[in-house]
Amino acid sequence: MSDAGNLNGEIVDSPTVNSYVVGVMVAPPAPPNTPDSLAPSITSLDPTTGEVGAAPFVLHIHGANIANDVTVWMGGVAVNTGYVSSTQVDTMVDAPSAAEGNTDVWVVDGGGTSNTLTFTFTAPSGP
Repeated sequence: MSDAGNLNGEIVDSPTVNSYVVGVMVAPPAPPNTPDSLAPSITSLDPTTGEVGAAPFVLHIHGANIANDVTVWMGGVAVNTGYVSSTQVDTMVDAPSAAEGNTDVWVVDGGGTSNTLTFTFTAPSGP
């Protein structure tokens, strides 16, 4: 018999002697964002824009709960990632091959997937 997370049963010591009624509480599994497995979050990008055609540059991604098994995603593509700390990860942005416009940036690690921030590729400023 069970009720609201409790499982009750009977243990019989012997068919003719003692029987014991025990209650066992069945706890649900911990939610995915417990202190042991916090999903990363990102709070800022530095820089937030880059010029199409410019030399490659380092994008610093700041946040919290970033684990060392992190992967940075830009525009749906996993990119080379350099773990710095639980609050920062870096990636090299290949601006010469980028297209003008916004691209989503997020990180994924063993704790889950972060929120998304937007990086903007701007038109070249001139010759």
